[in-house]
Amino acid sequence: MRLKDRLYGFYWRLERKIVPGNTSTQNIYFRELKRVLPEQPVWLDLGCGHQLFAEWMASEQAEMVRRSKQLVGIDLDRIGLSKHTGLRDRVEGTLERLPFRDAAFDLVTANMVVEHLADPGRILQEVRRVLKSGGLFVFHTPNYLNIKIFAVSRVPGFIKNPLIRFFEGRREDDIFKTYYQMNTPGRVRKLCARGGFELSSLTLTDGSAMTIMLGPVVIVELLWIKLCRLEALKSVRSNMM
Repeated sequence: MRLKDRLYGFYWRLERKIVPGNTSTQNIYFRELKRVLPEQPVWLDLGCGHQLFAEWMASEQAEMVRRSKQLVGIDLDRIGLSKHTGLRDRVEGTLERLPFRDAAFDLVTANMVVEHLADPGRILQEVRRVLKSGGLFVFHTPNYLNIKIFAVSRVPGFIKNPLIRFFEGRREDDIFKTYYQMNTPGRVRKLCARGGFELSSLTLTDGSAMTIMLGPVVIVELLWIKLCRLEALKSVRSNMM
């Protein structure tokens, strides 16, 4: 058995004991989308890259494609787009000037994209323009108030990128610069109000640990995740939707 498999097996056993019921925020994001998904939507996914959810969620992606009248992905990363076999309609373009007509979509989504936006206010204007009246914008992004996210944000790229490859197994071409300009509850509320959006819900949640590859060290992170289940610490959970 490979070391990685052994570490993950060790982690899953610990997680069930320390934070039973814990799951990836990608799973939580998928469930939230299922809950709010309009009937047969025309749907735009911003910064779609090469997948709608995590790589291991191919069946969930296929389900969402089936439930949509049309699902369009847009990204500037041509290599990522070429690998996104789950979507038929893929557009290479910038989010600052979406190449779509006004009121074209029932739903716009962004899965782990908002943190990469240098000017989220401008993108929100574009999202509002292409959404139909009553349409939904649903996004999933890290919470900058979380101690892990804040600490990672302070690490220089030449150190951080190899760590991301080690902990998450992501390739160099799948690691992008982060700005965290819309990554606290307060900033979300302020920018949504400024952009003419009604914030219908803001969910703060935790997911799987980041330090799985460090063996027993992950126990400390799991205890922190368990502590963050307290209502008093809700504002410092790792992710927002």
